[in-house]
Amino acid sequence: LNIWEIAEAVREVDAKFNRKTWFTEVLNSKNDNVKRIGEFLLELSIEAKSIPLEHLLDKIIGTTEWEFEGEYADLEDLNNNLENINTKYISPFKNYYFGKENFLHNKPEYLDFLFSLRTFIGALREFKQGQLLKAADIDEFLSVYKNNDKLSLTSVSPFASSEKSIHLQTAYKAKGLEYEYVFIINANEKEWNGRGVINKIGFPKNMKLLSESDNYDDKLRLFYVALTRAKHTLYITYSKERLGFMSDVTDSNLDNENSHITENIIKKMDLSKRRDYVENEKALLKRLLENYLMPVTHLTNYLNLGKVGPDKFIEQNLLRFPQAMSESAIYGSAMHYAIQCYYTYYKKHKKLASVEDLYKFLENGLIKYKMPESIFDKNLIEGKKNLRIYFDDLKKSGGINITDIIEANFKNEGVKFDSVHATGKIDKIIFNPNNKNEITVSDFKTGKSFKSWDPKDSEYTKIKLHFYRYQLAFYKLLIQNSRTYSAFQVSMGQIEFIEADDNENMNTLTLELENELVDRVKRLANIVYNKILDLDFPDTRPYTDTESGNPKEEIKLSDILQFEDDLLSGKV
Repeated sequence: LNIWEIAEAVREVDAKFNRKTWFTEVLNSKNDNVKRIGEFLLELSIEAKSIPLEHLLDKIIGTTEWEFEGEYADLEDLNNNLENINTKYISPFKNYYFGKENFLHNKPEYLDFLFSLRTFIGALREFKQGQLLKAADIDEFLSVYKNNDKLSLTSVSPFASSEKSIHLQTAYKAKGLEYEYVFIINANEKEWNGRGVINKIGFPKNMKLLSESDNYDDKLRLFYVALTRAKHTLYITYSKERLGFMSDVTDSNLDNENSHITENIIKKMDLSKRRDYVENEKALLKRLLENYLMPVTHLTNYLNLGKVGPDKFIEQNLLRFPQAMSESAIYGSAMHYAIQCYYTYYKKHKKLASVEDLYKFLENGLIKYKMPESIFDKNLIEGKKNLRIYFDDLKKSGGINITDIIEANFKNEGVKFDSVHATGKIDKIIFNPNNKNEITVSDFKTGKSFKSWDPKDSEYTKIKLHFYRYQLAFYKLLIQNSRTYSAFQVSMGQIEFIEADDNENMNTLTLELENELVDRVKRLANIVYNKILDLDFPDTRPYTDTESGNPKEEIKLSDILQFEDDLLSGKV
């Protein structure tokens, strides 16, 4: 009704033959919801000229929570973001296509939409070789695909690319490819060699049945291409008569004993009345876990009831909704990048990089991870200060060891402990100069720093430090069960804060990685790993809700520890 009223108002012409604009009517609407939509569109049109395209897309889609999987995004990000959006209009697209109801009751559609969106966002990120994109670039991006029939965006969905998937494509697109089984459908002369005949198959517009050439030999060669794509078995289907005769079938000739057409056949032929085949939902999700390797963030997120927990694990960790990185995530990634470049420079040139080079490494990191222009300088200044203090302190304490390894990746190390296939990156591996067989694992942290493992602080801080301990213990398991480092002993771990405190000091938390802690993490990792593979995400309301059934105002460390103990005892 509101839309109709706006349309009627726009149609009116005043005495000077001026028409009103629909946007003016939206902004002046008496309906608050309509007015807020207008203000939202106005805000987007202004921000489109300045903010990065990915951040703009987040607003258009309606993404209001930062991705939990990212290590550097912090709770402060989430709280600030929620405070900013509480009074604003939120786009309904994300909730409509990716809301909880759609996930619970229509997983195939949910997953189809999700992987289509991930494909689109992924292609955008590759466009212009990683440059920061603005809204003005999207028209050029789309034109590349619109104006080039040979380019296509192929879904990254595991349901489209797994071994058991079915690929629907034209013979032209199949050139150079091979499949175990190939089906050539509608192999009729009129379809493959027709002139001006409209194809009845009903392919999408981007799937033309034939090549552009009308040459008979070209069409014959194309058909030969289709025939020779099969490695094992080739099926060719065709019809002796066109199916137009089906429309002439009446109830009277159905009763004719000589008729070979039965009502059952007609029902089967009427595709519009048939339901799409939906695979078992668990089988669909299982494909996400083919060759699954567990990083420590998956373990801690599964256990952290106050942040992710089993309830949100699939959406946040397995499906990974595409969105722009938060400010703190970009800053943390850039700081890691600068430190890695500093160490790389030292190992390559056998001398320390200058302060100017260090600052340039940071600036390149902020560009690499696409820090928005409006907050670029602020983060650059903050990062320069922290890096200067960090490396000054490091030099005072003995300097940089050329044998230290920065950003050690364990993806291809074949790490396995009990049933867990694990992966991860360790920010720094420090070799003990007094004992070459001993290693200390170290992790860099941006954000608020701590001087003690047991500060008298909030429950949030206690939970944070609890999982810092688990992270270092998990790193010890990575080292012990890797191909490259298994001969080394890991007795110590440390958290290096690269964010100065109020006194401009860098703090480091050192932890002795005792067997009791490592064994607990190992047992929890095995339990959680198997639950993830079994898609077992238990109800956690006994830990997160009050006795009256309402969500607790705050999840405490004791709630998480009880959940962990129940996992270890088999109660959950």
